[in-house]
Amino acid sequence: MRCLALALAVVVATLVVPAPARGESGRWNLHLNVGVTGTAAAVGLMGGIGLDWQFAAPVALDLSLGGGNLGFSADNAPQTAVFLGALGLRIRIFDRHRGYPEEGGGRWGHWYLAPRVGYLLDRKVDRSYALVEVESGVEFALHRPIQVGPFVRAGGGFAPTDNFGFVVVGVSLAAELTRLPPPRRPARRPAGWTPSEDTDGESAGAPQDDDEPDGDDDGIADRDDACPDTKPGSRVDARGCAVLAAQVVLTGITFLLDSAEIQPASEEPLARAAQLLRDNPSARVEIGGHTCDLGTDAYNLKLSEARAAAVADWLVAHGIARDRLEVHGYGNTQPKLPNDSEEHRALNRRIEFRRLTP
Repeated sequence: MRCLALALAVVVATLVVPAPARGESGRWNLHLNVGVTGTAAAVGLMGGIGLDWQFAAPVALDLSLGGGNLGFSADNAPQTAVFLGALGLRIRIFDRHRGYPEEGGGRWGHWYLAPRVGYLLDRKVDRSYALVEVESGVEFALHRPIQVGPFVRAGGGFAPTDNFGFVVVGVSLAAELTRLPPPRRPARRPAGWTPSEDTDGESAGAPQDDDEPDGDDDGIADRDDACPDTKPGSRVDARGCAVLAAQVVLTGITFLLDSAEIQPASEEPLARAAQLLRDNPSARVEIGGHTCDLGTDAYNLKLSEARAAAVADWLVAHGIARDRLEVHGYGNTQPKLPNDSEEHRALNRRIEFRRLTP
């Protein structure tokens, strides 16, 4: 009874700590429980151990083993000494996998319902029963991987010559043994990149909830982010890695007039370009230089190739392997817009990535 009182005190302390996010359950979860049992005529104690496999969240296959007694006689001798084993489902309700408190989540975990069937043995009289039961409870996140909460369990034992019902009220301690794989989340539409219409099937979607920790602000929670240092404004895939589309305009890279010298303001977009290549380590790209129509064709071809080469040199100096880069100057042969205004000419003067390999 002292252990039960201590566990209940932990639950009460958990409840009074406010936090907005829900806790998490894993792929495999272990459960330990202790409770007070009651039948129509007596009160006793029962404990147990369980294991659940969450094969398709929020539904899990649930195994429960336990033992104890269903009541004491007047001289405090146990009237029964039971062993039971049951198999069924555990359905987690209102479980949104939002993490534990230290990961930006909160105390509230989930409510669950677990119907089971199994076998019960009264060892005192050596009598077997078919067991039908249902358990329901609430679990609160303490600190990964532990959850704790109250539960109630009602069941019945059925034999040809004897039937009875019982109830268990107690506390369950749960431990997440292995995590669920991270859900695939749509990537956020970026502010800085301007990919072509060919985005290889990647779709843009809503960002993560604000209470998920997201250090690089790419819309993928840190605990699910395979590329946690993505540059701000990068378009990311479900892994949290920058998307390398078939063709990407590297906006913001500028040069001195009639020169291949990169201006200091280009450092940030160049850093995003380098991160894009780091996040896609097997990809090779062509760096294409483009100009507007001002100047002769020969001059523009030479200038555009020199500017593309300057970008390649910058990337190599910042850790990108030279053999992943090809350089090509296109001059003014591939304008994005008609060269009929200074605004359009500025957009035609650009550096582009064209992906050569996956």
